[in-house]
Amino acid sequence: MTKAKIEQIVRVWQSRLKLDHWRITVDWQRPSPPGSYAEVILEGDTYDVATVRLDLRGYPKWDQRMANETIVHELVHLHERDLRFAITSAEDMVAKPAWALYWDRVTHEREGLVDRVATVLVELGGLV
Repeated sequence: MTKAKIEQIVRVWQSRLKLDHWRITVDWQRPSPPGSYAEVILEGDTYDVATVRLDLRGYPKWDQRMANETIVHELVHLHERDLRFAITSAEDMVAKPAWALYWDRVTHEREGLVDRVATVLVELGGLV
């Protein structure tokens, strides 16, 4: 997988997912956190600006399906941004130990949902 192909996949899926108004960049300098394929970083609570970071050592080995599913997964997170902010708005009202357990569970369930949706979208939309 090349940088140019990753950029193409991002642009095509950005359009397919109706995120054309977002300013989305791929950060080729800073990698995603250790152990992750990719992450998306939001710029603020309400701005439609995001940066995608990849496993900079791993992505060249990705096949087309892996690249598409990973990119779509990260872009789907943009659609759930406001839900995440709604969930975190209660953090200050919940005891820290309870919040930690709750947040871990919510994060696990969100990731599972986003992953399943991304897989279905790639299956329906086809590979770029």
